[in-house]
Amino acid sequence: MRSIQQITLLTILSGIFIIPGTICHGTHKQGQKSVVFDIDQITFDGNLPAGASYIPGRNIIVGIKVHKDIVYVTIPRHGQTGIPATLATVKKDDNGKVLFSPFPDWPFQEMGKCTALQDVRSIEVDPKTDLLYIADNGNGGSCGPKLVVYDLAKKEVNASYELKLEGDKKSKINNLGDIAVDNQAVVYIANSNKFGSLWIVETKNGKVYFVENHGFRGQHFKPFVFENDTYWSNSSIKTITLTPDSKFLFYSTDDRNLWQVPMDMKKQLLNIRVGEIKDNRITGQKNFHGFCILMGTKFLFFSNVDNKSISYWDRNSDLENQKQGEAAVVKENEVMVNIQPRLEYFPGKMALDEEGYLWVVTMDLSMYFNETDNVDTRMKIVKIFVDNQPYNYEVLTTSCSARMFMSAIIVFICCLLASI
Repeated sequence: MRSIQQITLLTILSGIFIIPGTICHGTHKQGQKSVVFDIDQITFDGNLPAGASYIPGRNIIVGIKVHKDIVYVTIPRHGQTGIPATLATVKKDDNGKVLFSPFPDWPFQEMGKCTALQDVRSIEVDPKTDLLYIADNGNGGSCGPKLVVYDLAKKEVNASYELKLEGDKKSKINNLGDIAVDNQAVVYIANSNKFGSLWIVETKNGKVYFVENHGFRGQHFKPFVFENDTYWSNSSIKTITLTPDSKFLFYSTDDRNLWQVPMDMKKQLLNIRVGEIKDNRITGQKNFHGFCILMGTKFLFFSNVDNKSISYWDRNSDLENQKQGEAAVVKENEVMVNIQPRLEYFPGKMALDEEGYLWVVTMDLSMYFNETDNVDTRMKIVKIFVDNQPYNYEVLTTSCSARMFMSAIIVFICCLLASI
């Protein structure tokens, strides 16, 4: 019979590595893909509000974030009617039907009500604070663009910031893109309607800055070839992301250049506003065109339209090989994620969850570019195991393999003690 001391030791040893945030993924295969939501058209759960119009072909998913097993998506309005909700959650009912629910509710989607959401394209979640950051483009008229911070834990609006500078009669030209939030709760919002511009919101003191800088510009206009059609796009900042330590911001333009901005330049940016930045530099060029870059805890991921793929830059590997520091590292490698089975549709925006999965909005882009009102929207939300968490996710530094090895030793010791 085991003594009290032995039982106590067994209990302590067996529980040592049951620590939040230290999940190992030994059973998951790198690149393994599953279709989470197969969507012919967006169907809302329950009845629409009185007077709301709904044109299925205009309801297109663009942005996505996943937090605590809840999937949040944006459905931009682009000034159009027929889109009853611009921010929603998505799930399956008991029969497997995909259903969308307005987030947080229908009143918060009311068009023309300036405290409600008008046209949302991008969102970000801070997993440490449970805050959801929402970039709202406004309606182009009475309701201007704003940043809304929503507390997911308290289920209420935490703050709202009008994206208009003091003294301006109206807002700057806006087409708000990706959001990135640093470890000091400073929010960076890409503005793709004006060359080389960003909105910066310091949420701790409520200050809002509009930064327009020549150093942020790519080529003024760039042809984008999709299947048999050619589209022209201004090469402004559309997609941005931050490194896990918030030291560098990365952005990409339609010319496939990957730019790096050191965040200790923020004060310089705010002082210069317009001009050239010496330390803003191209780290390399992506191999393919795409609509999203996303930093994880290990890699910088790219969604690729040219060949319906996902690739990544192993920045840490280049840092180790080049030995010239973060400010000078050059992108020399780009690795294709071996997705199994392959993507059927073109990948767009992406999100990482706490379990190491990359979520991707995929769709038939011909419908999106041609702006038809077809009922069949042909979209799929998929997740791919990549063993990366969001850039702003706190993880323990102990590696998974090391924890597994130590756990094996503990199990061996426990077995020995149990046999005594």
